[in-house]
Amino acid sequence: MHQLDQSLEAFAEDQFVPGASKYVFTCALQNANVEYPCWPASSWANYPLSKSAKKGWTNLEPGASRDPCPFEVACLIADDMLENEGAHFSAAVVNSFHTDLRPGKLCELVRSNVIPPTNMSRYAFWTLLLHPQESGVPSKVGELNDSLVFVAADRL
Repeated sequence: MHQLDQSLEAFAEDQFVPGASKYVFTCALQNANVEYPCWPASSWANYPLSKSAKKGWTNLEPGASRDPCPFEVACLIADDMLENEGAHFSAAVVNSFHTDLRPGKLCELVRSNVIPPTNMSRYAFWTLLLHPQESGVPSKVGELNDSLVFVAADRL
């Protein structure tokens, strides 16, 4: 177990130096736990060196987010949902991918949050209005009337 811990620590360093995401190392640590389920303790008890490496990585790279899945994967998930659960769930997956909205926020949307395009061709885009002022509920950072505009790729 100590050799595996040393190897994981070395892997963490090899990933950190070129600038890889901490998520890669987290997945490796979780996979080690899956590979050796006979060890009863958690990964942090089993791998003290790796724990220290991950903590140091967090101190040097605070608040980093992991990369989203590729669009093709999101489309495969949406296709599966279209076949099994229905069109609403499939559309939610694609919209979540394109807007970076959390699923909970997407589920809170109502018809009045969707603003259709105007007749003027310059502003002919669909828009999502998040946290409208009328609701009185600000976003996590205290903002009201945030909006997301859907722009077609050929109009960029």
